[in-house]
Amino acid sequence: MPIQICQIDNKPGFKWGRAGKCYDYEPGNDASIEDAKKKAIAQGVAIGDFEALAANISVVRGTYKFDAQVEELAGGIGFDFDGVLSTRKGKQLWQQVGGDWVITARNELSMPEVWRVTDAMNIPRSRVYAAGSNARKIAKIRELRLTAFYDDNTDVIKALPGVGKVFRP
Repeated sequence: MPIQICQIDNKPGFKWGRAGKCYDYEPGNDASIEDAKKKAIAQGVAIGDFEALAANISVVRGTYKFDAQVEELAGGIGFDFDGVLSTRKGKQLWQQVGGDWVITARNELSMPEVWRVTDAMNIPRSRVYAAGSNARKIAKIRELRLTAFYDDNTDVIKALPGVGKVFRP
């Protein structure tokens, strides 16, 4: 089980595997990011995962390449939920292009419909992010270095030149 991207209280973080504790970090703060990754690896060591043990040894030796982990976890194609993935056409497009992330401006309290749809599509919850606002959604898209993001909101598209893709159901 490798390091996974997660979120806690709308903050990005890392955890070991799908069910581990999420250790948040401050975006743009390299020391904070490194610390969260080390804590996630330590969690894997604590549960006896041999892959985590090897990663922990590499961290101690100073040879572990965190940047490769970030590249492995970030990137890909994202979709907004409301007006995009919530539609039949959006679900078809997800399958066609191989969607990776669902990033919505909804807050955590309004997620039950999103979970119902994404669970039915077998999208891991670790790949679904409730940003709470369009500004935070845009920041998350940039943080993940997505190569494309489908949204029906033209303001979001304009804020993501080269990445934002207009979706019309």
